[in-house]
Amino acid sequence: MLVEFFKSRTEPFRTRSGDRDRQTDAARIAKIMEAIDEALSGSQAERGGLDRRLGDVLARAAISGGNGDDEHLTRDSAAIDRLKAFDAEIRGAQQRLENLDHSIAQFEALKREVASRFPE
Repeated sequence: MLVEFFKSRTEPFRTRSGDRDRQTDAARIAKIMEAIDEALSGSQAERGGLDRRLGDVLARAAISGGNGDDEHLTRDSAAIDRLKAFDAEIRGAQQRLENLDHSIAQFEALKREVASRFPE
């Protein structure tokens, strides 16, 4: 049966040209780099927007907190609740910014690594 299989092949085995292989490899690497660039760009855009919104929340919290030395003694419960909500938003935003900073650093490192392994 194996002999019949080899006899039935009338055309010789051929491979693609070296140029075609290089083009295929380059296209694959380009897709990887594009995916990394897209993830990096999205993370940077999210970080920029979140940083701006965090600045707004910090400003609102500062205004709500007041600037008097003993203002915390006369603050009503609604103002206290508002400040607690601001505090929770600020902590959440800061945590997300840290996560985004880490992701951005990892995407940049990944991009450098791919570029160093596939310099062409």
